[in-house]
Amino acid sequence: MGLPGVDGEPATAARLQEIFTAAGLPAPERDQREVHRTALGIVYKFFGLSLPRDPIVSCTLPTVLLEPA
Repeated sequence: MGLPGVDGEPATAARLQEIFTAAGLPAPERDQREVHRTALGIVYKFFGLSLPRDPIVSCTLPTVLLEPA
């Protein structure tokens, strides 16, 4: 199961796909900022991620720019 061409655990990809689908994603008709927030929230919760509050609120965070191949 899972998405074709996904590197990693197919079972994890399949479970995430189920959660995205249950949240109504992908949703090209919805506001893309809302879609982005929803997707990030799903990934954040699924993997138990967290970011330190103080650096986010008061500092400049390092960034990475990804360009299409």
